[in-house]
Amino acid sequence: MNSETIQVTYEAIDNPILRLLIVFMSVAVTGLIGAIVYLYRERQALQREMIDMNKEAILVYDRMSDSLTEATQGYARVTEALEDLRKELQHTNR
Repeated sequence: MNSETIQVTYEAIDNPILRLLIVFMSVAVTGLIGAIVYLYRERQALQREMIDMNKEAILVYDRMSDSLTEATQGYARVTEALEDLRKELQHTNR
C-alpha cells in the first residue's frame, strides 16, 4: 500500500477510539513480526550449532571406527600367531 493512501485513510477516521485501536493493532503487528524474526534467527543459530556438533560427532565416530578396525586387525594377527604356535607345539610334541 502507498503511505499517502494510508495517511489519508487514517485522517478520514473521525472516531478517536477507532484511531487508537488502529494504532494499538499496528504496534501489536509490528511486535509480532519482530518476535517472528527473532525466533527465526534464533532457530537458525541453533541449527548451525547442531550441525557443528554433528560434524564433531562424525569425526569422533570415524576415529573410533578406525581404532576398532586396527584393534580387530591386531586381534586377528595375535590369533593367527597363537594358532601357528599351537601347530608348532603339536608338531614338536609328536
